[in-house]
Amino acid sequence: MDLNEISERLSNTDVANYFTGNGHRIAAFRALLDLLSIPHPEWAARSISGTGSTQRKAMLAYRADNPQPRRTTVPARKDNATSEEVQAAKAATEARCNPNLFNQTFSQ
Repeated sequence: MDLNEISERLSNTDVANYFTGNGHRIAAFRALLDLLSIPHPEWAARSISGTGSTQRKAMLAYRADNPQPRRTTVPARKDNATSEEVQAAKAATEARCNPNLFNQTFSQ
């Protein structure tokens, strides 16, 4: 039996369904092909697994849904407030949160 015939038989969908349905079977199948120096069919190729795989798959799905590139520039910073505006804001805060009024109300 030559390599082309073996590859053709291994590419059968029934064979693929049988081995890919169980993690132990696919691992044993890959090991056997490696020992016999037979190239793996496409369906038996290793895929990335674990947390990194999940993150990569999520990023690929995000990029597929959002093809426009992300904005990489930061918006311009607002100018600093003038000292008069700062003083006015502090005065307004003190008027709203007058500690003397709080003490007078709750000290009795």
